[in-house]
Amino acid sequence: MIKAEKLLHVYHPMDRAAMTYAALVFILTGHKMEFKAIVAKRQFRVLCSVIKENMTELTFSDHMKYMLRKYGKKRTLK
Repeated sequence: MIKAEKLLHVYHPMDRAAMTYAALVFILTGHKMEFKAIVAKRQFRVLCSVIKENMTELTFSDHMKYMLRKYGKKRTLK
């Protein structure tokens, strides 16, 4: 995650928080958020690829796999 830390270092603290929140949403739900700025879109794609590469090393990945097997993906109510 060193690459991700370097990527986030250049952002203003508020923008860094938004990017971090988007990464957290991606980790927990798999949903990719949209950004207005082209640079932010590109860097978020890089951040998501770094997360995908390192997902198996995260400490909670086994728990998330268990929860997905037990409860399945989120279903929307209609």
